[in-house]
Amino acid sequence: MEVVFDKLISNFFIKKILSTSFLFVSIMFLMKSIFDITTPLSKYLQSQAIDLVQVLVIVDSIRKQLTKLRTNEGAHEILQNAKQFAIDNELDETQLPEIRLRKRKRVFD
Repeated sequence: MEVVFDKLISNFFIKKILSTSFLFVSIMFLMKSIFDITTPLSKYLQSQAIDLVQVLVIVDSIRKQLTKLRTNEGAHEILQNAKQFAIDNELDETQLPEIRLRKRKRVFD
């Protein structure tokens, strides 16, 4: 009985968090992408036998992957995955809010 109740509560909070903001979902997909890229290096650095040359190769590979992630194509791919997730889970929003530029008033002498 208690396990079912805990599962209902956790499902409720998950739905509540996910329904609050598409921005939250997008950030979670970005973080997942970053962790997917950096986890192999983290695990390798925690191992007993570390080869310095192999570490440098892995670091260079990760640097290239993170640089690719920072391009428009990488950002577009993350947003597409987040949109698909939002559609599949019937979330309210499927777009990031548009940020308006603030206009400054000019003071003339």
